[in-house]
Amino acid sequence: MNQNILVSVIIPFYKEKKWLKEAIESVLKQTYQLFEIVVINDGSPENIKDIEEIDSRIKIINKKNGGPASARNQGIESSKGEYVAFLDSDDMWLPKKLELQLMKMVENKSVWSQHNYYYMYDDSLERLKKINTKYYAGNVSNQVFTSFKIQTSTVMVKKKFLFDEYGNLIISFREDARYGQDMYFYLGLAKKFELYYVDDYLSYFRIRNGNAGFRGTVQINARQMLWISLSNDSNLYKQSNYLTKFGYKINNINYLVLHKFKVNEEMAKIINYPSKIIFKLSFIYENLFKRKKV
Repeated sequence: MNQNILVSVIIPFYKEKKWLKEAIESVLKQTYQLFEIVVINDGSPENIKDIEEIDSRIKIINKKNGGPASARNQGIESSKGEYVAFLDSDDMWLPKKLELQLMKMVENKSVWSQHNYYYMYDDSLERLKKINTKYYAGNVSNQVFTSFKIQTSTVMVKKKFLFDEYGNLIISFREDARYGQDMYFYLGLAKKFELYYVDDYLSYFRIRNGNAGFRGTVQINARQMLWISLSNDSNLYKQSNYLTKFGYKINNINYLVLHKFKVNEEMAKIINYPSKIIFKLSFIYENLFKRKKV
């Protein structure tokens, strides 16, 4: 593999400086060392000026608070690498992450890729849960709308494909979505390029109280926005199976109930459960039946 490929590591930051330092340290320990670390300070109340002193390859970009989507987009536009890899400030990479993922992408001429990861509980590397993502590969444009467990800190992209011929960023994280912004980024890529799967466990996803992705209210609201995207795309809508569409019909009802009656988080988890089951069945159908027929 060409050892002269620069990788830009994009880390959005708002709080918990100690975790940011751990994330950066996991990058500095990589076996592949040709990288830059772009930390986007998203209007944080914490002082992180000294972070740049850790290593000359670290660059901090300060901006007004606008959320992780706007931070990642600014990081992409400010990066200099041929490839961009995303790392949330509370996650960590294993040492061979960049080397193995970049090598696989170059060998297979892949535009974007992802890999397996671990759930890390209580800040401990002793109690881990493996998350295998082998089913998320190839054409995943329909999977984005059902059960898509790709974690942002596992994704690497060849940067030039995110821009048009005039240098405008055309595949980006959706800044007007409070949650699930990454799904629109994945969808933009999935419509054009197949996703490559790297069969290695290469990162830690920190599980803590309040992880947005596990909250019922967040899932219902995020799916409602995804439904709008799906229903407005005639090709994707036609390709979606009946289980996916049925799941969104139930979610639409949940969305109305959620906002009309101001449902609390515990009740939101309960009313969200049936649609979660349906989307899981849709995911199984897509992978175990439809793909076998292709």
